[in-house]
Amino acid sequence: MVAVGDIVRRICSVSSQAQTICVACLKGIHELNGLFLAARSYQEAEGLAHEVLQAAASLQAAQPRMPPLFGALVTVMSSCEPPSVLALHCLIFLASASPLAQEQMAAHGIVPLLAGQLLGAADTLEPALRLGSLQLLQLLTAGGPRHIIHDGSLGAVLRVIVACMQDHRQQPGMCGMGLRLLQELAYSRKVLEHKALTSQILPALEALISDGSTPDLASSAARLHKLLNCLPKLMKPSPILDPSSRNT
Repeated sequence: MVAVGDIVRRICSVSSQAQTICVACLKGIHELNGLFLAARSYQEAEGLAHEVLQAAASLQAAQPRMPPLFGALVTVMSSCEPPSVLALHCLIFLASASPLAQEQMAAHGIVPLLAGQLLGAADTLEPALRLGSLQLLQLLTAGGPRHIIHDGSLGAVLRVIVACMQDHRQQPGMCGMGLRLLQELAYSRKVLEHKALTSQILPALEALISDGSTPDLASSAARLHKLLNCLPKLMKPSPILDPSSRNT
């Protein structure tokens, strides 16, 4: 079996300056994909992700001029060439198994890249890349929208959700994933206060409900619409607790 450290070294041999994907990097991505696919349990995949992160940290400490692992994977993903699907799969595996991996890939600009690809190349982007990009966005928001807010990409991600809802007849699976992504974001004050909520999100939900051609999606949209209308009222500060409401 190939050592994880050797695989990480091969992936990091990508040239971040010339945006070149060399043969060694592609081989490393194929090998890492294979290791994750061969994992027989979540615990095994989690252990592998931890080993990958340790190898990446050791390589970065020994050779600081070499591109970091997540920088290399994001470089390959941004190419939109066939290997980008495999790089995306690696990112999904790592994000599923490790919160630290989520932090590191967010720091390398994965959120604006995913949102930009989904918004800018919806007609030309390979279906597997579209679905995978949305899945990775879901993973990055599972604990709340901090990665998205940190990147300043919240507006773009909300537009992705709207686009998914508008395309519900042709792509019901994407629409369902978009609704689940919105569910993850719904409890954030930043989302509830975002101008896109009233100008885009709520109207898109209403259109999906009234369309009726996809009953399951319409039912999910109705629940989300009710939730998004109720939450701002529930999150208003209590007059007893809000210092600004006291007479001075």
